[in-house]
Amino acid sequence: MSLSLEEEKVIVEIADKVYPIFQEYGWKWKNKIPTLKEIRECLEFLYKEARDSKREMIETGRIRVERDEDLSCYTFYLELGEIEFGEE
Repeated sequence: MSLSLEEEKVIVEIADKVYPIFQEYGWKWKNKIPTLKEIRECLEFLYKEARDSKREMIETGRIRVERDEDLSCYTFYLELGEIEFGEE
């Protein structure tokens, strides 16, 4: 099932925000920094998988899409990294 115009607009907006972060930190997919188009395609794939399969969460690498229980809201996450706090 294809995306509605509203869904596509949201995917494009999120990709536009995520892409510069990949560039800034040099994060790579298959040994290269992904293009804006590749990030958009990944976001679209993950969103469609979550929407069409009714899965609560789907992720790949640093990007995760979660669906709320009543299927009305999807949240996109970008993992920035981990910070460990411990004794010195």
